[in-house]
Amino acid sequence: DSVVRVVQTHLAVPEPEPDDLTYPYCRRDDDGAADGLQPRNVIILILESIGMRELELPAMKNLRAIAADGTSFERFFASGAQSSQGTVSIFSGIPAATHRRLLLRTPLRRLDGFANDLRSRGFRTAYFHGSDLSFEQQRTYLHSVGFEELYEPDLAKDDRIGWGLPDGVMLDRLRNWLDVGEAPALAALFTVSTHDPYELPQGAPSPRGADPWSKFVASLEYLDGELGRFYRWYAEHEYPKGTLLFITGDHKPRLPHPGDPPQTSTGELEYRFRVPLIAVGRGIEREVRSDLGGHLDVGSTVLGALGWDRHGCYQGRNLLSDPATSRWIPSVAGEEMNFLFIHDGDDRWTVDFKEGTLRRFNWRDDPHFEHALPPAAGSGRV
Repeated sequence: DSVVRVVQTHLAVPEPEPDDLTYPYCRRDDDGAADGLQPRNVIILILESIGMRELELPAMKNLRAIAADGTSFERFFASGAQSSQGTVSIFSGIPAATHRRLLLRTPLRRLDGFANDLRSRGFRTAYFHGSDLSFEQQRTYLHSVGFEELYEPDLAKDDRIGWGLPDGVMLDRLRNWLDVGEAPALAALFTVSTHDPYELPQGAPSPRGADPWSKFVASLEYLDGELGRFYRWYAEHEYPKGTLLFITGDHKPRLPHPGDPPQTSTGELEYRFRVPLIAVGRGIEREVRSDLGGHLDVGSTVLGALGWDRHGCYQGRNLLSDPATSRWIPSVAGEEMNFLFIHDGDDRWTVDFKEGTLRRFNWRDDPHFEHALPPAAGSGRV
């Protein structure tokens, strides 16, 4: 709480009134709030280690084409530097914990999830992941937030490559699940092929070198090709039905891009937060938005796109219809969760819990966050 008060003082953020929906920390469901819910399929793709810089690489031409078909957000931030942080924020609508990652806690805390909201209103729900969901209690968490069916590798039958089953295999399983089942349905898929060690199936693009960056770029090309194939199926079979497609990244890759400085204010951590959010579907405009958003907004945005604008205790906004004129988005990083990042327009505030410092950087003037602004402009002790 003391950190929040200090940050609010520096940012001149007013204390919210309890009934001020500009700060939707907890919004109780109004009677009849879901009356306008549209029975449309929803697909959510979470891409491993894909940030905005990766989206701009030549290897990701298909993903850029998908973004151009719908609404994309250029100021959208991951909740942290780990996949488990993104998973909880996306499906439970809360920011990352600043003490210990929630999926590492035992017993696992019970959390809300928008998959439960949709399941309670007749949606089938399924989650697809190419690796073992027992890792970090994912299986338990996903069931608790409303995913009735979980699809992961069969350790006795499936031949895993690298981190797990190739993305193309899992995308095909998701497609088949939607093809044979009844609508409405929520299907979420987390890709794995762009995770270290970047091992790919036969027929995938070959790395142009033996270094980690070359292997990573080859994995991007493979993922992008599979996304293009999946999107062609979506455009032909699902878009006409009204199916909504949302795509985001879990966090930035751990690998620095060629030419990046070897050290920044907190090492590599600044490169893992700005990720894409793309929304495609009938009724969604083709535009690029600069609204500030983050992983915690995904659930509210999905439900809002389905016509359900007032719901539970999610801390996010519907980014498609509820633009924020003033807000900040938090991200948490560090091996000991010791860095809190506050994204505030073009500014980034960095709270170092170990050092007890609060510093401000400017994203556009200093994209590598090498130089903190002068103390009078925002640095200080926490």
